Amino acid sequence: AARLFARAHDAFDRLLPTLTPERLAEVWSYRNFQGQEMRLPVWAVLRHVVNHATYHRGQVAAKLKRLGVDAPATDFVVWAIEQTPK
Repeated sequence: AARLFARAHDAFDRLLPTLTPERLAEVWSYRNFQGQEMRLPVWAVLRHVVNHATYHRGQVAAKLKRLGVDAPATDFVVWAIEQTPK
């Protein structure tokens, strides 16, 4: 998992410089699992990735709580604080 995460992080780092306002406004199309063509702007795809990850972090935290485990803090702000030099 750590290797896959590192690869994804590197890919995102390469993507960032290409995200000009024009690129973010471009319409991206794909086929969903039912074979339907879906179209949305690139900025919405990126927003969805963040939103979807938040959703799953909440699911994991809720399941851990039901099992009696204190879930670690996963809020973005906690990560940002940890990354900021003291």
